[in-house]
Amino acid sequence: MNHKFRVFYKEGTLPFQHLTLEDLVVVSDEKFFDYEYELFSGVQSSEGTDIYEGDIVYLAGYGEYTVKFPFLELYDALHESDVGAIIGNIHQDKKD
Repeated sequence: MNHKFRVFYKEGTLPFQHLTLEDLVVVSDEKFFDYEYELFSGVQSSEGTDIYEGDIVYLAGYGEYTVKFPFLELYDALHESDVGAIIGNIHQDKKD
């Protein structure tokens, strides 16, 4: 799995970039704790978008699911081909 992260400033702004594990090593200590780092699940939505921790995804047979590590429900849904679209995430309003 490609270890990459989505980064949000803790004040709730939009993600400013996607970081690899190697990128995280070079983040300065002063700023490291000002951000939230959300791990890529290794799964894509039915629309082909990468799914990260904190995303709200539609899973058939489950409904709206907030993605959390270790992604067990998401992997179960993937096995059943039940992963739908990303509805939103915990930092922003849901898509209409």
